[in-house]
Amino acid sequence: MLIGEIYSTITYCFATFGLFSNLFLIWLILRYTMKEMQVYSKILLQTCFVDIVGICMFVVSQPVLISDNGVGTNWNYGPIHFLPNPWQFILLRINHFMSRVTSMNVSTLFIYRYFVVVRSVNVKFKHQLLLIFVMIIPILILNVCSFISNYPNPENEYLTNYELAQTLGLDNYSIKNYVVGLRSRTNDLSIFTANYASALTIINYIIIIFCGISIQIHVYRHCKGVEMTQLRNMNKQLSIVLGAQAILPLLPYLSHLFANLNFLFNLPGLFSSSIAIFFNSSLLSLVAIFKSYCNNFECKKLQTNNLSMQK
Repeated sequence: MLIGEIYSTITYCFATFGLFSNLFLIWLILRYTMKEMQVYSKILLQTCFVDIVGICMFVVSQPVLISDNGVGTNWNYGPIHFLPNPWQFILLRINHFMSRVTSMNVSTLFIYRYFVVVRSVNVKFKHQLLLIFVMIIPILILNVCSFISNYPNPENEYLTNYELAQTLGLDNYSIKNYVVGLRSRTNDLSIFTANYASALTIINYIIIIFCGISIQIHVYRHCKGVEMTQLRNMNKQLSIVLGAQAILPLLPYLSHLFANLNFLFNLPGLFSSSIAIFFNSSLLSLVAIFKSYCNNFECKKLQTNNLSMQK
């Protein structure tokens, strides 16, 4: 289980850092943010709460997507691998749900900023909840379709590929007593689910690009002069941070692509699959650290701007 122990150690270390950073950021926002900066504090607080839930779910599951003779298979190194199906699969779907929410949450924040900055709309708390609810509905549909199309049946929920089991660092006891978290299928529903997920991702980034460009154009045209310098800087900083958070979730998908295209590479199965496992862990750790770092950096900038405005 050496590979699993290394994977879990990396996950626990970076998850601890991510949780501490987000909790520290919440404390900074609640303690130091001025009333005039509530628009920015609400945006950062929403990202913090979503990140905390997402980090906790990832630690519980610690999934690894690999290719088992061309069939997408998910093994969980986290505590949920002790559970039988359907409970393990349900918790894995919750983790995937939160991963998708973390990505699409950024688009709701861009929409929120678009209405506040460009349209000068007083977005109340109920409107913000409505935005979140509208975002969650298509993700729920995606997860229901994924649940139906990727649920492991009794015939394939155990690993029978011993070479793959060795790659994952599993012993005979784990192979015989623990089940996989996911088995992909090649049917019409599975194809629809994959296309639907891709469409959601494309729509998400179209919204981010449209709102981001509109906000920057509005600020450039209407926030001129020395007295608006602080506002321009804060909008620029927040756009950079949210843009980075929107791009980072795309990185772990590279490891999934690598696992699915193993047959194109003339590499031993052990070497290529191990690369996919640790590549995935490293990228997810990078996402956790960089998002927390960006959020804390943004909060420090807001505090500096607040002090400058007070003077």
